Amino acid sequence: MGFKYLSGLEIREGIKLVSEILDLILDGEKNLSKLAKLDFLEGNRHYSNILNLFLKSVKDEEYPFSSYTPKRLSIAIEKYKENKSKKDLLKELLSRFYYDSCIKGKRIELEFPPLLQIEIASKCNYKCVFCYQKDMTFSGPNSPYMGFMDFDLFKKIIDQIEGSIPYITFASRGEPTLHPKFEEILDYCKGKFKDIKINTNASALNRKKINKILEVCDTVVFSIDTPDKEIYPKIRVGGKLENVLKNIALFNEIRSTHQRKKDVNTRASGVLFNPKIQSEEDYKQLFSPLFDQTAFVKYNPWEKIYSLPENDIETPCQQPFYRFFIWFDGSYNCCDMDYKSILTRDATKISHDFSVKNAWNSQIMKDIREIHHSGKRNSLDPCKRCPIKPS
Repeated sequence: MGFKYLSGLEIREGIKLVSEILDLILDGEKNLSKLAKLDFLEGNRHYSNILNLFLKSVKDEEYPFSSYTPKRLSIAIEKYKENKSKKDLLKELLSRFYYDSCIKGKRIELEFPPLLQIEIASKCNYKCVFCYQKDMTFSGPNSPYMGFMDFDLFKKIIDQIEGSIPYITFASRGEPTLHPKFEEILDYCKGKFKDIKINTNASALNRKKINKILEVCDTVVFSIDTPDKEIYPKIRVGGKLENVLKNIALFNEIRSTHQRKKDVNTRASGVLFNPKIQSEEDYKQLFSPLFDQTAFVKYNPWEKIYSLPENDIETPCQQPFYRFFIWFDGSYNCCDMDYKSILTRDATKISHDFSVKNAWNSQIMKDIREIHHSGKRNSLDPCKRCPIKPS
């Protein structure tokens, strides 16, 4: 396959892997139209729609790739060599295509989002200096924004999305490992998604939780911003680096002998809040041996979003098209910078009677996507205050 509009190392590697996957699925045949005739999607209209878009993208030589896609496709090929499931391989390829298309700014509106972030806990045991948890009108005593997701609601959400949303993440405004039914929640998700990711500050980990994470999750992101034990509590207020490192050491010890040790990807992710006291070089030196990946995320003023001055950015944000957040109480949003859900405050909450699909396709969400797509994001609050300009 030739993709004349694409360049870059991850693009070349991605093209090679896509070609290899198609060869495996089609037994070396080059007629891609045969994909539509294969009975792998079992009448799943959502995936059938993605397949049609995929075939058009290949034909037009405009296949999108994000930097993480080659790794995901490599993992998919390795799994295929073990289970020989062409259906799983095709679904992984289509899932990545859908995800990459949306984050690359292509307007694709299907029945479900490519990525769902589920907030099982909005409560957190930290008050990080760059986080909205330090806003006491949000996280203070008796705040309506604070709580744990009801287990029955969680199970209903999973039942509604299984088979249609490939990627879920346990993360958002709080620390997921604090949920009193954390292990039961992970158990209910086991084997139902292409990738289950969890973000954690690692402070509440113990042997039981670690074993369950390794059993169920595919990606574990450890939120940690500095290797300096004196600076750590000044950034992650309420935390102790010694405790976190002890829990990470326990995680790695258990992982080293776990049957899924090769299936789980770990990443240390820090927020570069203050370059004067944070060193990326020191960060990598300490954490690279402990994790599969390390990354510093550029600081954005999440905690100040409602008081930032308005700006004139018109470029559409990708968030409304590829990411969907469900808060602990069934309310939802397309962006967690809007941590008080101003954008969707009048929306019907997800419940037994109002599904994730209903919410994603609700008029409120459609209007947000249309406004962004038309270059009028500065007519929305707090979008008009957001300093992030998509590349």
